[in-house]
Amino acid sequence: MEGLQAALLSGPPGIGKTSSAKIIAESLGFETMEINASDTRGKSEKDVEGGVGGRLMNQVREMVTNRSMGLGGIGFKSLNRAKPQVLIMDEVDGMSGSAERGGVADLIQTIKISRIPIICICNDAYKTSIRSLGNHTLDLKFNRPQKPMVAKRMIAICQGEGLEVDQPTMEALVESCNNDIRCLLNTLQLRRRLSTKLSYDEVKAGKAGKKDLDLSAFTVAEQLLGPDIRRLTVGERIDLMFQDADILPLFIQENYIQMRPTDAGNDEGKRMDLIARAADCLGDGDILSLQVRKYQKWQLMPSTNAAFIHAASLVTGRRDTFDQYERNFHRFPTWLGKNSSGTKCRRLLGELHAHSSASGALTANRQSLRLHYLPVLRNMLTGPLRRDGQEGIADVMEIMDAYSFNKDDYESTLELTKFKSKAPMFEDPTKDIPTAVKSAFTRECNKASRHLKWANQAGAKKASAKKGAATEDFGAEEGGEENGTREEGEDEEDEEADKEKKLQKIAKSKLARINFEGSEEKGKGKAKSAAGRAKKPAAKKPAKGKK
Repeated sequence: MEGLQAALLSGPPGIGKTSSAKIIAESLGFETMEINASDTRGKSEKDVEGGVGGRLMNQVREMVTNRSMGLGGIGFKSLNRAKPQVLIMDEVDGMSGSAERGGVADLIQTIKISRIPIICICNDAYKTSIRSLGNHTLDLKFNRPQKPMVAKRMIAICQGEGLEVDQPTMEALVESCNNDIRCLLNTLQLRRRLSTKLSYDEVKAGKAGKKDLDLSAFTVAEQLLGPDIRRLTVGERIDLMFQDADILPLFIQENYIQMRPTDAGNDEGKRMDLIARAADCLGDGDILSLQVRKYQKWQLMPSTNAAFIHAASLVTGRRDTFDQYERNFHRFPTWLGKNSSGTKCRRLLGELHAHSSASGALTANRQSLRLHYLPVLRNMLTGPLRRDGQEGIADVMEIMDAYSFNKDDYESTLELTKFKSKAPMFEDPTKDIPTAVKSAFTRECNKASRHLKWANQAGAKKASAKKGAATEDFGAEEGGEENGTREEGEDEEDEEADKEKKLQKIAKSKLARINFEGSEEKGKGKAKSAAGRAKKPAAKKPAKGKK
């Protein structure tokens, strides 16, 4: 791409990224300067001898911006300055360690001011620590070479070195090394020192060496849903599932519907049939997984993985995209984010239910609170602020007092009734509220007396109950005053019950009055609103007298 000063080579290890960069650079007349992953390249280099100003990256900057600088400090003592130079930064995805904080950001700044080409090499271009580097480099991806191609070349090398290997044996060895050419050469070199012949049984038995792979969930998901999975046995597929048996089923569930099975070809009907069968297998696996996780029946774990493997095997093939501009690779499970959001919403709903139940204004369960109360409360808590401004704060406070809501409960109500839609009924109800009104409302809500009202009411009820019980016990001990004491306790309980009923009646009348005021309808709605305002002072006097 025009204007880019650096390239980013990414791909699995051992397939020739660094060798390709060196060969191509030398064929074009460039002299290569390589900085390996074993060097400290970050901003935390403190050794003065390690670079100008105690930082090795400083010397790299001088090298790429001024060709007359000496480069002996880095180890390039024999550079031929008559040739153009290219800098190779190998293993840049290893620059995120604690000893190299800021290394990637410093490398980006170096690329911007460099006068020579820079080639960056990494294994995973999608790693979070180097994702920003892709915006300043030309992205070149290296894929694993095909197994027959690698086997053919390795057989030619073995013939030159005096090691006898046939084609099936070499292909099995290539597969065991995961197409890693570097690992293959090291294995064959070691084998040549021990013997002059390598058999198929020795490779299968693992005597010829097998690469210890630490596969990511993305890599395993690509293998399970790819067409090459048919070459693996059921046992090998189960071993792949055990790489991460917790998240791999979620990967399959997230991506299976976007697969175009090889068995279906271009027949959409057969494709839908295979996807439906895969969905049934995912359901069976989920049922078994519940038995394993909830009831600790770990003997069912192989059967659980087999169900998920069967689902993946039904849809193996190439992946289609639903969106024209969607990136065509397996997506991370969105269920994890949805589950986290659901847990948060359930927690917020539980807090709202506890506060409103403690106030005595609500006797419904959580489900009814969410389905029937919150949509109405959403309009009642925001309508007066939108319509009346700061004058509507008092009406909103009355609603919050009736349900013992604080500012967090106000925000939770808006959060629980928010939906991702462009329909007018799902728009943000607070977007039309002026900032000054929001600030005044927040100051009113932050009063200390409001935060613990619901807790104080609950505590008062408990204290009253304890007081009545203590009075009753005292009367039982005093034989002559027993009847009088019980009568006093009963009178107090009756008074508390009457007081609670009156408070609930006042709260309901306030809610009804404010609901009429919040109506935006014409005609009768306005008349009801006016009537409600006219009765407003009379409704407040009994409440104040009671308090």
